[in-house]
Amino acid sequence: MLSSNFRPYFEIARKHPKLARKKERLLIRLARKGDVESKKKIMLHFSGFILFRILTTIHGSSLVDKGEDIFQECFIYADFKLPRYKLWFKKEDGTFASYRFSTYLWKGITGIMMRHLRKQKN
Repeated sequence: MLSSNFRPYFEIARKHPKLARKKERLLIRLARKGDVESKKKIMLHFSGFILFRILTTIHGSSLVDKGEDIFQECFIYADFKLPRYKLWFKKEDGTFASYRFSTYLWKGITGIMMRHLRKQKN
């Protein structure tokens, strides 16, 4: 059973489902230019991804004990990385490609979760 403090994050994720790629990129572009509402909106829609990663990686008492802390740290990490996210990157063959914001953050969020689990073991 999840802590009752974790429930509000489910409500946020339910109200703000995953965005279409085009809409996500537009909001990120506006947020990087200083639009506060766009930044708030992209972060709210990103909360579902954070929940997905936490719920598919952490189980049992670790989820109950550390779930909320991990969610908040991941949210702060995403906020920090948003201005550094490159909308386009150049592949080895010289063509340009893009990837979703969640893909960009996948490894960092996993690292945050693993660090919390290692702390709990010690």
